Amino acid sequence: MALFSLTDLVYAVDGDTSAAAVLSAGITENESGIEYAGNEKLRNYLGSYSSIINKGIFKYVFQYIGIMNLAVLCSILAKNNFKRADGWKRSFFAVPLLAYNFGTMLLLTGADFRFFYVSFLVCPVIIFAMFHVDFQVKGSQLLLKKE
Repeated sequence: MALFSLTDLVYAVDGDTSAAAVLSAGITENESGIEYAGNEKLRNYLGSYSSIINKGIFKYVFQYIGIMNLAVLCSILAKNNFKRADGWKRSFFAVPLLAYNFGTMLLLTGADFRFFYVSFLVCPVIIFAMFHVDFQVKGSQLLLKKE
């Protein structure tokens, strides 16, 4: 049971997001007595943005790595034609992201979300690469390439 509670950070599509960062402008309680003296207007905007991301439908996109992995796997299965070599080449484009996520999950000793931030940047690029369409120009017409 302990293995599943530590590794569900990567494959869960709805789970505990306490390891995810909560955006807030300020300084946490500390022994030195340092207090936040910044821009209160910006602090309110950041708090509103954080509550929208953490409580709305966007939390599934920005906080669950399992949703991201599922989107990459679905894009691989939906778009690639595995009967052709081109389909296999396109699917290998997503392998590093999935290997990184699941490999990091196996090496972690706790639910540490910070190692997965790069995955949220790379995932949209991989999905757009999966759904890339080749066009050919013939005269003044733009045609889809025949497969």
